[in-house]
Amino acid sequence: MPAQSGGFFESYVKELSFFEVLKTDINCQVTMVSVISRVLDSINVLEKLRELCKDQVDYIVVKNLFHGEEEKFERYNDASLRQNMLAEGLVELVMPDLFYKSYDFIDRHALTFNEGQTHQGTNIVIKSRIKSWLTEFEAQIKPAFNLLGFDIQPDDCYYPAVVEKSKELRENEEKEKAKNQDANLTSENIAA
Repeated sequence: MPAQSGGFFESYVKELSFFEVLKTDINCQVTMVSVISRVLDSINVLEKLRELCKDQVDYIVVKNLFHGEEEKFERYNDASLRQNMLAEGLVELVMPDLFYKSYDFIDRHALTFNEGQTHQGTNIVIKSRIKSWLTEFEAQIKPAFNLLGFDIQPDDCYYPAVVEKSKELRENEEKEKAKNQDANLTSENIAA
């Protein structure tokens, strides 16, 4: 969730009995994924999440190696919170670092990692780095496949439709941007 959305989420969970409704009405179990850095705030946010959700959800903590090697997450590694959650079934994963230029390319063009490999502006170096990163990350998340729902086939009609609609919207946005850039260039040439 976006930063500063914790209060909204807490109200939402309490007002709607969110976890109870999901479990009883649609037989759905929630997994909370916390991507952490090496700062103390990561532990504080995780602790607040656990206080709110208690044992109503499963937990995954992802150490984002952009912030340093796994053993450098000392605040988190040494926290009693971590030890307690591990005893209760916490799954920990590692997200490898991706070279900043490849990440910036994906971010600049608002792409998924898979789209970053096939985008018209992707060069061989970016493509290779993204492919390597994806392979490593997929291997890292295998222990959590069941909690993330990757062991279940998506609904045949819903998921592909969402993917296709997202792709269509992104393509339309890119066409609109290109059209606006062309119009701006034409206006500048006329003014010159």
